Amino acid sequence: MSDKELMEFKNLPLKPKILEKDNVKSIDRALGNHLILILNDKIGKKNQWMLPFGIRKNSETLRETAERVLNEKFGDKLQVLFLGNAPCGFYKYKYPKRIGNDALGAKIFFFKAVHISGNVESGKSGTLDYQWATREEMKKLLGPKKYRNRISRFLIDENDSN
Repeated sequence: MSDKELMEFKNLPLKPKILEKDNVKSIDRALGNHLILILNDKIGKKNQWMLPFGIRKNSETLRETAERVLNEKFGDKLQVLFLGNAPCGFYKYKYPKRIGNDALGAKIFFFKAVHISGNVESGKSGTLDYQWATREEMKKLLGPKKYRNRISRFLIDENDSN
């Protein structure tokens, strides 16, 4: 390519396909934003939007649990790269007294991962619904407030210029 051709070359703006723009199940819908995979699952008797989660098996490391849970809930077509072996954050909560469990509560550990390719396979492992959410959408969807606040501590604000 000549210098003249390079000077005349114009990049097309990054715009998602019209059909993808409002499709919350598409990773291609908001190309200028970081998207985070969240799921709507049954917690106790209520449906809640949360980051993917699951129970650790005895012989698993925390990262192995995160990898297995992602595969079980969303299928093996979704390929991600987990960033490190240590969690980036955690959330702890107490069980309601009515559960009558010996344990007082639970801790949920969070791992960062980067999307490589593929998308979610629908209908996996009892998950009610999922979406690729922007940070602003997550603020409106995720609950409870204490959970949202804990997660916001380790999410990078893409609008922060520092």
